[in-house]
Amino acid sequence: MSDNYGQAAALLEVESELGEVMTLGGTDYPCIIGARTDGAELGDGGFALSAGLEIVCRRSLFATLPTTRDNVTVKSKVHKILSIVLSPDESCIVLQTEDVNKDA
Repeated sequence: MSDNYGQAAALLEVESELGEVMTLGGTDYPCIIGARTDGAELGDGGFALSAGLEIVCRRSLFATLPTTRDNVTVKSKVHKILSIVLSPDESCIVLQTEDVNKDA
């Protein structure tokens, strides 16, 4: 795990100015909130809503990566991790999440 492209250093700088906090397993991690992924799909029973966030974190913060079985809390909302993507140099991770209460 290295920061060949300077992504983790750049993310740390942005975190200090615009950062949010994500809670995973009772531990708070600094992060950046990316795109919201709200939408609706027409299914057999009507429209199914989806509400998610893209969360970007420095990889060095984690002893082990989160999994798609984990939930994270951001701004008092619980999100299920749908996918985890590493940057090319593995210095940053991107979590695609969905609000667990999207249908409520």
